[in-house]
Amino acid sequence: MPTEQGAASCGPADGGVVGSPLATPRAERARNDFGGSHDLGFRLFVWAVSLSGVALLLLAAASLDVGELLSLEPGFWVLCALLLAAELRPLFTAGARDSNGLSVSTAFVFALMLRYGLPAAILVQALAVVIGDVSRGKAPWRTAFNVGQFTVSWAAASVVMQRSGLDVGLGTPTDLAASDLLAALAAGLTYFAVNQVLVTCAVSLKTGLRWWPLLRDDLVYEAVTNGALLALAPLVVLAVEEGPAFLPLLLPPLLAVYSVASIALEREQQALTDMLTGLPNRKMLTERTSEALGGHDDVALLLFDLDRFKDVNDTLGHHVGDQLLEVVAARLSGASRDGDTVARLGGDEFAVLLPSTDRVVAEQTARRLLDEMCAPLVLGGLLVDVGASVGVAVAPKDGTDLD
Repeated sequence: MPTEQGAASCGPADGGVVGSPLATPRAERARNDFGGSHDLGFRLFVWAVSLSGVALLLLAAASLDVGELLSLEPGFWVLCALLLAAELRPLFTAGARDSNGLSVSTAFVFALMLRYGLPAAILVQALAVVIGDVSRGKAPWRTAFNVGQFTVSWAAASVVMQRSGLDVGLGTPTDLAASDLLAALAAGLTYFAVNQVLVTCAVSLKTGLRWWPLLRDDLVYEAVTNGALLALAPLVVLAVEEGPAFLPLLLPPLLAVYSVASIALEREQQALTDMLTGLPNRKMLTERTSEALGGHDDVALLLFDLDRFKDVNDTLGHHVGDQLLEVVAARLSGASRDGDTVARLGGDEFAVLLPSTDRVVAEQTARRLLDEMCAPLVLGGLLVDVGASVGVAVAPKDGTDLD
């Protein structure tokens, strides 16, 4: 423990029995936080992208002919239904930057744009994104930014597609030919590039991390997943050309991808999670610490040890010791701030990573969490008092890596 930087401990506490609070969805609340005055650059960027998207959507709506829209072939409406279903059922994969999953709707939006043009594609996607984000409890600003960055990215792709010789209109659905694939490829690459830059800039401004490492670290994963979805779009268009009855043939491979991704995610979670408490383990703590140290702010690390955990195991049994660890994990999680990482390192040792935190706040947080841990509780019908100790270290003064 880094006791030379700062340490505190507690012994048996007096008072009533404190139950274990339920863990709160801190990570999701942190993502929904729009930031304070110090995040002005981030907020201005979000507003700029969101308003750009709204402007493009208004232009798209003004350009649509309602009569042409209502008279479109059944395949259009089937694609709209598939797009909405994809937004409501995102694909969860290990390595995804967004905890809410990866939506396979990209394939259907691109297919709509290739066959019916940009206005119809971005309006349908905007509606689907709003419905999907509301169902998952995302903050309104996140929904606005998502709609904006998708709309701007597809608009850029549409410009490149038209310059490449593929001009699509709503009234004349386009049948793809082999000569159109190069234009579709250029449009897909443009969408991917613009979308990645917009998202990476937002994450960089929100977290203080440098944008280039963020873009570089996720590039392979994003290229593989988005590349596969974009490549699927021409096949979707060909299925629509043959008739909507051919579209269900795309469902089995999509369902297979969902199944394989779910298995991969489960294995990834097992590799990064402590099986007893459900907290992040040492491996995940290492990854998150490396990410936090890549920013410009101080980063604090708190290490907690239970002082008499061995006595509990020896006198009450290991099953009671496991219950104690679960209660301690729940208390630390429930009392920690949004954006902090609470991890179990093994045995009776826990860690709390505090990004963008100076020494004063770190020490205050350590004492507050220590009080939570030291409150007595009832296990196996007995009142149990377990003391704890904490050490505090703050980067970069006390070190520049996790070790």
